[in-house]
Amino acid sequence: QHPSAHGSMNHVAFNVPEAKLKEYRKRIKAANVGFVTPILFHADTAEGYVPDRDNDAVSWVSFYFFGPDGELLELTSQTRTFEDAESNVTHMPRKALWREVGTSED
Repeated sequence: QHPSAHGSMNHVAFNVPEAKLKEYRKRIKAANVGFVTPILFHADTAEGYVPDRDNDAVSWVSFYFFGPDGELLELTSQTRTFEDAESNVTHMPRKALWREVGTSED
């Protein structure tokens, strides 16, 4: 868990070529910034990720780290496009905790 204030941003993501992710992660780890995640494979699954890149559900590949002021940063690469949302989204998004089911905000 990292600190975050209500109404603030969660993190900042920068799009980079997928082929450069491993190199960039290695350089950031070498800079001794502290927290650096493994490379993650984000996917359209109930869990939100899969264990390896070869899964067809992978949509983003990324890693996270803390910047010099404690901000959460992400280097990410989109692995597929989403022109046809009907065939690309296979699960319903989670509801915000403050919304009630059946309201006009659903």
